[in-house]
Amino acid sequence: AKYLKEQSKIAGTRSPRIVLVDPPGSSLYNKIQHGVAFTHQQAEQRLKRHRYDTLAEGIGLDRVTHNLALGLPYIDQAVQVS
Repeated sequence: AKYLKEQSKIAGTRSPRIVLVDPPGSSLYNKIQHGVAFTHQQAEQRLKRHRYDTLAEGIGLDRVTHNLALGLPYIDQAVQVS
């Protein structure tokens, strides 16, 4: 995203829109659209005691990973797809 936006400035062209595509229930959509990494599926009564979180690339984690944090300033929008 950073590279594409920088290149568009150099070329004098319109900046590309960077869109994060996320499945329903993921906290990243809400982080981009509303500024908080939380979804209604994570409400205390609905949260599973033993979740299937994995450390592989942050999959299943409800936090902003370092690599995502670096890209946040360049993301224009988020959409949910299933």
